[in-house]
Amino acid sequence: MALEIPEIRNLKTWEDAFQYPVPTTRAIEKRLKNGLTENHDKLRTLVGYRDLLGTARTIIEIDGRLHEVEDLTRETDHNHFALSSKLATLKASLAVITRLLKSNGSSLLIAKLLVLGRIFEKSLTEENENSTIDKASSKIAQLRQRLLKAVDKRLSGAAVNVNDLVEDLSAFCLVTSSGPLDALKHFLAHRLKAIQQDRGVTQENVGDRVQTRLDIFVDTIKQSKAIFPNVISSALRKLSAQPLLKDSSIRSLDELDPELYGPWLDEPIQNYTPWTRHGEIDSRQASQQLQSWTIIGLASFTSKIEADLPTSSQDAAAVDIAVSTRRRILESWLSARSVRRGVDSPNALDKIRHAFLRHCSKLVGIAAKDLLDSVTASLTKLDDDYESKGPIQSSERLWDISSDGDLLADGGMSFREAVIRRRLGTTDELHTAGASCKQCIERLEAMHSAFKAMRDTRWDDDYDDSDEERSEPDESTTTIQNLLSRQDPDALLQELRHGSIAMVKSLESKLSAYAESPASCSGVFLLRMIRELRSRLPVLYASLECTAPGQLFAQETVAQLHSSLAASVVDSVLATQRSICEKLTEPLSIRALWEGSPPLPLQISPVTFKLLRALVKEMERVGFDLWNPEAVQELKRRASALIVAQVQRKISDTIEERGIGPSDNSDESSDHTIMLNGNEKQIESDTSEDVKTATDRGHNEQDTENAQDVSHNAQASNASADTADQTEDDSNEPESKPESPSAAPKQPKVHPDNLIQLFFDTLYLQQALHPTSSSQILPQDAADRTFAPLTEDLTKWCGIADAEKARLQKNAKDYWRRTYLLFGLLCNG
Repeated sequence: MALEIPEIRNLKTWEDAFQYPVPTTRAIEKRLKNGLTENHDKLRTLVGYRDLLGTARTIIEIDGRLHEVEDLTRETDHNHFALSSKLATLKASLAVITRLLKSNGSSLLIAKLLVLGRIFEKSLTEENENSTIDKASSKIAQLRQRLLKAVDKRLSGAAVNVNDLVEDLSAFCLVTSSGPLDALKHFLAHRLKAIQQDRGVTQENVGDRVQTRLDIFVDTIKQSKAIFPNVISSALRKLSAQPLLKDSSIRSLDELDPELYGPWLDEPIQNYTPWTRHGEIDSRQASQQLQSWTIIGLASFTSKIEADLPTSSQDAAAVDIAVSTRRRILESWLSARSVRRGVDSPNALDKIRHAFLRHCSKLVGIAAKDLLDSVTASLTKLDDDYESKGPIQSSERLWDISSDGDLLADGGMSFREAVIRRRLGTTDELHTAGASCKQCIERLEAMHSAFKAMRDTRWDDDYDDSDEERSEPDESTTTIQNLLSRQDPDALLQELRHGSIAMVKSLESKLSAYAESPASCSGVFLLRMIRELRSRLPVLYASLECTAPGQLFAQETVAQLHSSLAASVVDSVLATQRSICEKLTEPLSIRALWEGSPPLPLQISPVTFKLLRALVKEMERVGFDLWNPEAVQELKRRASALIVAQVQRKISDTIEERGIGPSDNSDESSDHTIMLNGNEKQIESDTSEDVKTATDRGHNEQDTENAQDVSHNAQASNASADTADQTEDDSNEPESKPESPSAAPKQPKVHPDNLIQLFFDTLYLQQALHPTSSSQILPQDAADRTFAPLTEDLTKWCGIADAEKARLQKNAKDYWRRTYLLFGLLCNG
């Protein structure tokens, strides 16, 4: 591009020529010289010698001024090149720093370039202020922060060699103008953050994560001893040995081109040497800092052990992970004795042990709580379903599965399982709850096996330790073996046993609370749940090698549930079935079946038979599996008490109101004779003292029974199918036509034959409701004592002799022996 030379005539003074660039000024000079030459030639021809001398003087003056212009131009060129060199070096330094940061280059070289960049930026700021310098200042600050972050990241790394650490710490000191003590504090602070850092921990890498934390802890101690104070002080001292621009690592950078730009830089910049505080730490200070950090670091490490190890109730391998991680960590800790010498925290081994012990104890508590929560959740869900859907129905009848051919598809295993479930009354809700309980108990058994296996671990003393270390009492081979392979497993096993027993007690309390709650859903479900737990708890006790409690699980709760179940069944049946003494004044239809001399009953009345059948059917409806001997005995006790009370009340009222007499309505005297075994016995109808005494005793015993038994709350919907048949039979029986009030006949009296048949039925019921010899709840003569008042009253009312009473008792026992299979469930207790 051609130079644009201004018009020389427009220049007012000589200073106006120097407002243009140097090439333009030189072109003006050239043009002026050419003009002078031309003017000189013209003057020669136009003027004389005198004029020529004046012209010469003028030329000399111009030449002097031109020399001044040249000196000024040379100075301006030097400043320009110096400024350009600083800018070029600054830009090149920033570019190199950016490149090295991206490629993870030497942190110390980056720190040196940042220091140079700050020097150039400061020099340029003093000489000139423009937007370029401001942008450079901002860039330097950003690159400084990036360097410090990169250094901090490397300081927090687990696998860093000593040389790299020395370089990074030197870079930190150079950039931040820090000393060795500051560098040590900074290094230990970031190592502590690395130990405390939370990262994604999965079941697969939890052991590696805990091991990484321990490696950082041990490496920090090892590297701190190796670097501080001598190595880091020596490295900082080397930085102050020569100017930065003479450093070989900087002169080797092609981007900076020191051969080109170096001569134009100012002497202070060329000779700048960084000053470092390399002598501000000694061995005692470094040891104190490391000792203090060791205590804090160990506390952080032990706390992170419990945080890293899994505690989820869904993680079945949590105990195995904890035990394997414990062995791995303790082996690494013991192998690092020589590294920890001099700065080890007091009772460090105990702190690590107790961290694992606390975690394993927490797992025991979670497993025990899960079993309790699973049962509670099942009961809560049952309550919710009860409120929304009504009572849960028992399983289907056993023979209903015969039509399901799919159950035989897998070789009969499904069929076998279906038979067992229906035989035991296992509903889907109970099956789910049982499976959950089984899973929790298996977890407790797995914990016991894992804790017991800890005893077999051998802690070999094959580490490279000095005799002084071997003599330490807290980490001697014998002590370590006793602590880690005896005391720790024993403590965990004891915790497991205590936790399991406490869980069982809590479970008993929870089930007892549900049994006592009036809003609880179903005692049947509770009984089956307790049965499920009773089948599994002995296995758990055996696995945990602990002594089972003296009494059965939830024994009091089961007794309470049995009482409620028996009351529900008995009250339902008695509320819907006709009383066995309802038709005492009507002729006895089965009188013709009596045998012997005198004739006595040999079989029970249809009403008594239907009562027992209804009782058995109601028991079957509730569930076959519920009627163990204790439940059957409770049912018999309640049925006996209610039946005796009902019969005594009915007979007492009837006899007191109508008296005892023949079956017809003819006028009779107040004295009636009953012929038994050829003997005459007089029975006064209304004034007999025996009848009054029996009646009074019947009322008193009735009041006693009513005080002991609960009120009848049965629903008509619980009646069995036989009830409808019985009602139909009753409706078909002939009824005596009511007589007109004008006739005013006498009311029929209690027929003696009905009393004798009732006596036989009572003796039969006494046999049916008699407890078996294996009873542990009711004594052998409990039923005898219950029926004794009624049999005594019937003996007096019937007026039979001891021989006839003995015959009736024998006939009742023989008839029960022939017919007891008709009432199968009653024979179980």
